[in-house]
Amino acid sequence: MALYASTVYAPTAYGSAYQSGWNAATTYPAAAGTMVPYNPAPYLGTVELYNAMGTSQYVGSRRPWSNHRLRSTIEFNDWDTTNPYWMFSTFAPLPLYDDQGRYHATAAHLFQSRKFLDPRMADQVSACPTARAAKDLADSWRPYIRPDWRRVNAQLMEWVLREKLRQHPQFQELLLNTGRAYLLNTSRDDSFWGIGSGRGRNELGRALMRLRKEL
Repeated sequence: MALYASTVYAPTAYGSAYQSGWNAATTYPAAAGTMVPYNPAPYLGTVELYNAMGTSQYVGSRRPWSNHRLRSTIEFNDWDTTNPYWMFSTFAPLPLYDDQGRYHATAAHLFQSRKFLDPRMADQVSACPTARAAKDLADSWRPYIRPDWRRVNAQLMEWVLREKLRQHPQFQELLLNTGRAYLLNTSRDDSFWGIGSGRGRNELGRALMRLRKEL
């Protein structure tokens, strides 16, 4: 009976370098009972394996971003400006105009400014010289962040990304050209929008994939 992997990556948390009969690193069939290379990948925490009879097996701790079916993964983050997919980061220098016609140097400037209902604070965040500076300033004003932020932040991020797609056709083209690839934000200092130390939610990558389906 042939055994196949349903995802490209194997968990770093799994103790053994090999898993008998289950193939998590390649797409070719593996004979039952054979020792197949179990190729760990950085950051990722789980895989779902299945055989020709449709039986599945989970290995490692499950994460929201790691139970996808077999497909390529495109990684991006906030700091690697040489990455051809850096445009997916909110730090990428793609300026945006908001619904009031105000200029924001990056998507991060716009998103971080929306944390504050006080327009003076929002304007100061938006005026920061870099995306990192905008995030750091917003983080330093944590006590003044709008009380409903946890409820609305994902919705606001999708709005920012929609504006980025609308105002920058090259961003839309790059996103479309990823096909069905899984988009993984490997930023290690953010466990909500990225993967943090390896256990994060990758919400930015997931938002991009949702919007890609609409294009």
